[in-house]
Order: sequence, then structure tokens, then C-alpha cells
Amino acid sequence: MSWYDEVVYGSITIRELLTFIFSIILIYAIARFAFYIIRKELSKKTSRNSAIQNARIFEYIIIAMGIYIATWVVLRMDFSAMLLSLSFLGVTIAFAVREFFANAVAGIIIALTKQVEVDDWVQISGIPDTGMCIVREITVVNTVLEDRDKRTIYIPNGYLFRNKTINYSKRKAVAVEMNFKVAVLEDFDRFADIVYEEAEKYPYTMPDAVGKKAQKNNRLLGFTFFQSFTDEEVDKDNYDPQIEILSVDSSGISLMIRIWIRRPAKSETAMTDMYISLTKRFKDEGVEIV
Repeated sequence: MSWYDEVVYGSITIRELLTFIFSIILIYAIARFAFYIIRKELSKKTSRNSAIQNARIFEYIIIAMGIYIATWVVLRMDFSAMLLSLSFLGVTIAFAVREFFANAVAGIIIALTKQVEVDDWVQISGIPDTGMCIVREITVVNTVLEDRDKRTIYIPNGYLFRNKTINYSKRKAVAVEMNFKVAVLEDFDRFADIVYEEAEKYPYTMPDAVGKKAQKNNRLLGFTFFQSFTDEEVDKDNYDPQIEILSVDSSGISLMIRIWIRRPAKSETAMTDMYISLTKRFKDEGVEIV
């Protein structure tokens, strides 16, 4: 009797355990290969996001079926019994397997609900906060993000599923806020007109525009032909530039200007551009900035 025929647990031998581990690796490799083939073929007939999401579901199904079959054929035990036995093999192994399946299940839910998709701009709360990142890939256990500094961040699917996630791409608009302090504001309407005019000039803003820009904004906000037959509409006024008075004292009036940008990835650039543009316009119009 050779060493690999020795029993390690119950009736499971070392040979069977090694065969099972090799089977799992092979199943994962086959699933990944199937994912790339299916994604490639679907990309010819549908959008990139849809192709990735559908191919991911097939990948999860292959992995789940493969693990079940390997457990039943190689280890000669049912899947539930295997999970139960893991608790006796060691806390470390059990915890690792539990985390793997928890992340895999979370990945399936994310793929089916489409709460996060490839190329979405998201921000995931937690320690540390990721900041605004773009989703590059959703794998079996991880979601791969890329931040604005081009750093790659791997987030376990279970972590993403449990924590608050802000998806800027679902509405495709994000607010940019700028604070100004003016010495005196004799004509508030004229001040508001300046803000509206400068916002209208910027290519990524969301005010009531005309022509091609209005058509693009309407598509982003969900205005469709079918909505004309219903009472439910998105209030476009919510995306107009807003001006709020924060405080008034002897030195002047503190104001907050909020402008909606339809390209979340451009929010920081938009803030800089709009601040420079507004500052120059205020100076030309004789508005004294404190």
C-alpha cells in the first residue's frame, strides 16, 4: 500500500483528495476558457456589457456543476456532506471555502441584478474608501476596479455586495459643487443668469439645453417615446444649475453653486474648468469675489 492510498478522512484517500483538487483547478480553467469564448461570440451580436454579463453567468454555472460532479464522483459524497465535513478538517480550510462560495454567490447576484456592470463608475464605502473607480471586470470571486491614478483594485464580490455602493453610471450624472463668496449681490437674477450661461457653454453639463445636447441629456435621463403615454417623468428641473446661500455676514455672502455633469469621470476636471470660467465671468461682469 503506497502513501497516496492512505486514508486522510473517512474513506477519502490522499489519491482521491489530490484528484479532487486537480479537478477543481481544471474546472476553473475550463470555465474561464468558456467565458472568453462565449464573451467573444456574444460581443458580435450584442453590447460589450451584455456579452460579459451573460458569459459570466455561464462561467458560474460551469463551476457550480463541476464542483458538484467532482464531489460526487471523486470523493463519493454529496455536496452537502462535503461542506459539513469541511468543518472537521480545520477552521482555516472551512473559512476559506466559505468565503469562496460567499463571493461566488455574491458575484452571481451582482451579474443577475446588474447593480454593477463593466465600465460603470462606482464608489464603494468601507475602509479604505475606494473613491470613484471604473469597473474593469467582474470575476468569480472579485470585482476588478481601476481608480483615477490607474491603480488596479481587487474587491471581493461579497464585500461589494455587503457595503454601500454608489453607482454614478446608472443615472449617468453627478453633481459638482463650488463655493464662492461675493462682497455684495445686488442683482441675484443676473448672477443666476451668469451661472446658467456658463454652465450651458460647458460640453458635459445638464441644464435645459437645445438641439443635440438636449437630445443626449433626455436619453441619459430616461425620456423615451413610451414615457409620453404615462404620468411618470423625470423632472429635468432637478438637473438645472442650483444656487444656494450658505451664510451672510459683514464680509459678504457665501454661495454654493451646484452643476450637474453627465460624465461622472469628468467631475474633477469639470469642477476646475467651471470654477475658472465662472471666476473670469464674474470679474468681467463686475461681481466682486471675496
